[in-house]
Parts: sequence; C-alpha cells; structure tokens
Amino acid sequence: MAWQPERVVVIGRLEGGTYKLIGSGAIVAPHRVLTAAHVVIDGTRKAPKPDLAVRRESTADWIPATVCWRGDGLDAALLEVAPPLVAQAHPLACFDGQRIPNYQPWFARGYPMVGAPEDRSTRLESLTGTTHPYWPTEPHITLNVEAPPANCGGLSGAAVVVGDRIVGVVQLVPRPESWDRKLLQATPVASLLNVPAFLEALGVRAGHDLHQQRVVALRAQIASLLRSDGGICERIGERLGAPQPRDPAAVAEHLVDAVQAKRAANALNQLDEEMEEQGLPKGREIVQRLFWWALRHAVDWSPLQAAHCATFAAPATARSVPVSLELPFLSMTVAELVLAGLDDRPIRFGPGAGPEDPPPGATMLRPSAATIAPLFQRRGQRRVEEVVRHLANEIGELNFRNWTGALSDTDFTALQEHVERRLHVLTHEGRKAARSPRYLVVTEKDLRAQGDASQAWGFLQTSLHAAVPSLRVVLLRTGDFTDAESIAAQVTSMLRQSAP
Repeated sequence: MAWQPERVVVIGRLEGGTYKLIGSGAIVAPHRVLTAAHVVIDGTRKAPKPDLAVRRESTADWIPATVCWRGDGLDAALLEVAPPLVAQAHPLACFDGQRIPNYQPWFARGYPMVGAPEDRSTRLESLTGTTHPYWPTEPHITLNVEAPPANCGGLSGAAVVVGDRIVGVVQLVPRPESWDRKLLQATPVASLLNVPAFLEALGVRAGHDLHQQRVVALRAQIASLLRSDGGICERIGERLGAPQPRDPAAVAEHLVDAVQAKRAANALNQLDEEMEEQGLPKGREIVQRLFWWALRHAVDWSPLQAAHCATFAAPATARSVPVSLELPFLSMTVAELVLAGLDDRPIRFGPGAGPEDPPPGATMLRPSAATIAPLFQRRGQRRVEEVVRHLANEIGELNFRNWTGALSDTDFTALQEHVERRLHVLTHEGRKAARSPRYLVVTEKDLRAQGDASQAWGFLQTSLHAAVPSLRVVLLRTGDFTDAESIAAQVTSMLRQSAP
C-alpha cells in the first residue's frame, strides 16, 4: 500500500480552551497514529501528556487521542484514536524495516510551528534529502537534509518515508541555534518491529510479521524479474494500471498491494496469450511467473494469510491439536492458491499440474464425500484403515498399494506410523516434497453427507488429526467471494498452456 499524504496529522494539546501544536504524526492503522515519544510523553513526570488530540490538514476537527504504547529507549509512541481514520487491510502495510542503501531519497511531512496556537500552525511543510546507509541492527537512521524550513521544531514525530513506505520517525529536531541544518536522525521502523508490545499495540496478530516478510520478499522478487526486460515491465505495468509503468519497483508494489486477484489473473493470462501469438518466449516466462507469484499473495486474501501464516508454518507433527482453517471461497482452485501462500514452499498441488517453474504451491488431498464416509462409521473405528489407504494411494508407492490390501488389522498401527513418517520426510525434503500431500480439504457439502456437518467437522479436527497429525485439515465453506470461478477459469487456462 502506497504512502498517502492525507495520513499526516498535527498533534495538539488542549491548553486554555484551545489546542497548541506539539508535534507531528502519521496514521499507520485505522485507530493508530505513530509519533515520537518526546512529543507526547512529559519529560519531567515520564508520563503521557494530558488532553492530547490529532487533526488532519483537510479538517478543522480535533480527535481525542491517548498514548497506547511508548518506546523503552526508543523515541517513538503510538496514539489510539476513534473512530477509525483509514481503511487498511494489514497493520504493517505502510512500514518497511529493511536495509536502506546510501543516497536514497526520503521525505517527511509535518507541522513546523511548534508551540504556536493551532490557528497559526496549519501549514504543512516537507523535509527532504538523502539517506546514509542503514542496516536494521543500527539504533538510528541518519538523514541528509536539503533546504529545511526556518523552523522545524514541530516536525518531530513525522514519518520518514523512502519510496512510499515509512522507514522511521523523526527524532527530536535540534533548536535552530544549535543545528547545522544538514543532518537529522530517525528512530528506525526495524527497531519498532522487533518490539512485541509495539506490534500488539498496532493490532498485529501472530503471523503478521512472517507474512510481511514474505510480501516484502515477493515485491523484491517481482521487481528483479521485471528489471530483466524494461519493455515487458512497461507493458505489464500499463495493462495493470500501475502509476509508474516503467519503474519495476513501482509495478511490483502495485501488483502485490493494489491489484485485485481477478484483474491480475485476467490481465496476465491475456498478456500470455498475446505474447504466445507474437513469439515472445521471454515475455511469456515473465508473465507466467508473475501470474503464480501474484495470485498466491493477492490482496483479496492477504489479511487471511497474515492472520494464519505463522500457524501454518509450524510443523504439523509437533502440534497436539490440528492446524485448521476455514476458507470462505466457492472455488477449490482459489482455496489452493490461498494455501499455497500460507505454506509458501516450492511444492506443487498434484502430479503434473502446471509448469515446473514456478510451482503454484502445496499439495492437497481432496476426497469426495464417498471417500471420507468410512471415517464416520462405527464411531470412527475404521478411520486409520481408510486414511492410511487413501494416503498410500496418493503418495503413489506401489508397495503401499499392495500392502493395504493384504495387512491384517493388527498390522495397521505399524503401517500408520510408517506412512506418517514417510509423509513427514516427504514434506521436509525439498527434492521429494512435490509428492507429499499436506492438506486434507473438505467442503460443507461433503460434511453434510455424513449427517451433522458441525459434528463431522469436529471429528475431522480431533479423531482424524490423532490418526494422521501430519495433515492440515481445511474446511472450504460457502462464502461471498464472487470472483472465485472467474479466477479458477484463468488458472485452468494458464495451466493448459505449456511453459515457454
């Protein structure tokens, strides 16, 4: 998500019936404003200042604010406000905690007239310059400043933006008489993201940090691919409506953060067909890779992946309870894409599905209602036999198929343990993992065929997990994602086309 200037706020304190400007801040989540700690914390009492409020440039209304987090040794704080000030799917969408190369352009926007009554301090000012090299382990970001305004005091707490993401918060701006007007320091976002209390106050649930790392890596991966052919980059950028179609980084960000899955699938599939007709194998290779990369982390299901990716990344066999997820999608194909983003390892869904590079995602078992029916007979006593037989057939080893027809009941426990070990090995050995089913996905219709759907789902999460804990159990329930079948059609079309 690109940085938006309307996220800048002035921070004021009510004194004598009017608000006096004390600093600047930035809206970073629907109910959260990021600023510098010294702006909102009383230096003498070491406690939050009373009667705080924030106001946007576009309105005269002050919104009460309270400190919900302050840094310990970090000049940063979060303010809580209500009602929500922005609509934002991901709490970390506007942050970037990565390394910053030398001489990167930066800017910060805020209100410089510190201490002035609010009716004389409404003029926004910008600080600009270039960065010194920064590594995420360093305590400060050092910034070269170009042509600063005469008074910069109120710019403390302003968000430092590189590209279009926040990388830091302006620390205490020196007084004019003691400042050389050449260098400033900022508290790095990378330091904030390492503080669990900051993430909790921001509203980040378990898994958001891992998900954000994947999204950042994906942007870099796509930008690198697009740099290999500037003409293809511009063509893709124009087709997707990117604001800067010639800039690989901008196109990558637009594709990952802004383009809906249906539009991405339609546009990229159409481009692939056009390039096939025009005899452009390199362009087709780029487009096909982008197709899988973008759909696996599409903005449509990014919040769901952010909430669950850490859970799904944990080894299933190490858990005492099943790893389960309900996906509100009508299409099994879309469910596969979501799971591919959750698993995020180079595994294919099934034998022979799709081009080798890049693979769509993790392997799934999709038994029919008739296949899973024996699991619910005689109170589930036959679950081990049927599950082992099904897994043996899916793995495809001839020995398993022969054994399951000849073994006595007393041998099934040993076979179950053997199959489970094989599943674990296949799951964690990259060269063999393409043959490892990792998910058991059922639909509401399958469960209703067994009688009480809720009881059947509960059984799958408990008894089935006890039998084969290597599996992630997933329920595909009916939802309102109306573009699912359209996306599924584009996926099918792409799979039918041979890789160049």
